[in-house]
Amino acid sequence: MKFVKNHNMTKDVAKATIERLVSSLMQQFGGRVTDTRYAWHADVMQFSGRKAVFNVAGTLEVNDAELILDMDGIPFFAAGKVRSGIERWFDGNWPP
Repeated sequence: MKFVKNHNMTKDVAKATIERLVSSLMQQFGGRVTDTRYAWHADVMQFSGRKAVFNVAGTLEVNDAELILDMDGIPFFAAGKVRSGIERWFDGNWPP
């Protein structure tokens, strides 16, 4: 599942904003994500967590103009709900 969002700020400001909002973004998985982990590798955040019996993992890349969120592990029957929840989160929180 892939999302692309324009950020209209410098990479450093976008990364700092993501860092501040990452816990809120993780809550889009229903608030019951466990074993959450994330780490920056240059301009790419790698993240993972567990929701019920599913492992969710992905990356959030920050380039000069966009945020590119790419996730794996979302079961097909939940993909629509997850997609709409993340889109609503971005619409309501980005840019802050």
